[in-house]
Amino acid sequence: DADLKSGLLTLSHVTAIFMLVVYIAYLFFQLRTHANLFSAIPIEDRKAAAQKPKRTDKDEDKDGEGSPAAETAVVTPAASPINPATAAASQDQIVAIEEPANAVEEKSNEEEEEEDDEEEEIELTLWASLVLLLITVGFIGVCAEFLVDSIDGLTTSWNLSRSFVGMIILAIVGNASEHYSAISVAVKNKMDLALGVAVGSSIQIALFVMPVLCILGWIIDQPMSLYFSPFTTVVLFITVLLVNYIIGDGRTNWLEGLVLIIAYVIIGVAYFLYPKDMDTSSTSLG
Repeated sequence: DADLKSGLLTLSHVTAIFMLVVYIAYLFFQLRTHANLFSAIPIEDRKAAAQKPKRTDKDEDKDGEGSPAAETAVVTPAASPINPATAAASQDQIVAIEEPANAVEEKSNEEEEEEDDEEEEIELTLWASLVLLLITVGFIGVCAEFLVDSIDGLTTSWNLSRSFVGMIILAIVGNASEHYSAISVAVKNKMDLALGVAVGSSIQIALFVMPVLCILGWIIDQPMSLYFSPFTTVVLFITVLLVNYIIGDGRTNWLEGLVLIIAYVIIGVAYFLYPKDMDTSSTSLG
């Protein structure tokens, strides 16, 4: 048993080091070598695409002049002369119909441009953002300390398992700001940023926080490993597959969101009903 624990700790330490290497490579890939894959389309490009002239029937006729279909077209007899008064009246009707449609289209384009300009306004400078971030991190650290100290009392008084508190309650409370940010940018139809906040947080926890905690336990001589129980491993495997399947095509809809919510509720119920004497989240071998 001692040899098994020692081998597991050694494997966890080696794995943690390589996971940190992968995370650093991921940051270099995202910020340096392939930053264009993760950047949103600039507003200027979106406006240029919206103002790009559409192809008309004349353009299609010009493209089709040299085609075999145009060469083998059947020649029809000449049309009868058209009354000039009738032609002028028809032209006036066409212009009268097109003008309201063009006005509505121009109005919608102007509204979209105004919304984009309002969304891109910078409200804080870089140094103000950094100072605010440091202050917020300090307050969060103090709150997290009180929160962790109250877990034992919470599990005893409410008859909850430590796994449910750690995997569900702490995850919701600790990531409340990220949840709000992801929802707010998703409402503004910035799905690339919303996915970056949601998925990027999970990648950071998996590839950075867990390896750092494992290596930190190694430094302070606390046996912290990357071992998870079979139940937690299965849950993690299923959630990764589900999320990858849903966001893999780059499109989403309300049904896929409902599937994710139901999957989370099922996982929460499973952790709530899981026996309290069976530890499903501890990575400590001490």
